[in-house]
Amino acid sequence: MKFFPIFILTLICFTSLVYAADMPGLPMVIQGQATINEKLAPAGTLISVKIDEEVIKEYTLTQEGDYILTISPSQGTLELYINNLFTNKTIEFESGKIEKIDLNLETKKDSWFYWLVGIIVTLILFFVFFLKRKKSKHFKKKKH
Repeated sequence: MKFFPIFILTLICFTSLVYAADMPGLPMVIQGQATINEKLAPAGTLISVKIDEEVIKEYTLTQEGDYILTISPSQGTLELYINNLFTNKTIEFESGKIEKIDLNLETKKDSWFYWLVGIIVTLILFFVFFLKRKKSKHFKKKKH
């Protein structure tokens, strides 16, 4: 009978260790401001977190700029996106950590794009003018 209390205490300790091993880890919280071209991202902007191109969490801004994400326990590098465009921000998941990360997305088009459009429009106008002029000369020759 002397060993019965020790036996019960040992049984309780081992049982609590088994339950502790089954408990899931704490989530990670990521918060901050999202900007697009250095202006606060408007309400409705989609912020998403991916691991290996798989979306694990999404949040749609309800007010201009501010976001908060609660990430369930995961393994791997978290990649942060604005409107499905990579922001070049990554972070390793850490259970229970609260991280402040401001996101910025630059969507300015390169100037070569505008040059190309301008050249194409100019060529189209030149050919339209050239063909119209050629038809009018041809028409004048037939009249005389």
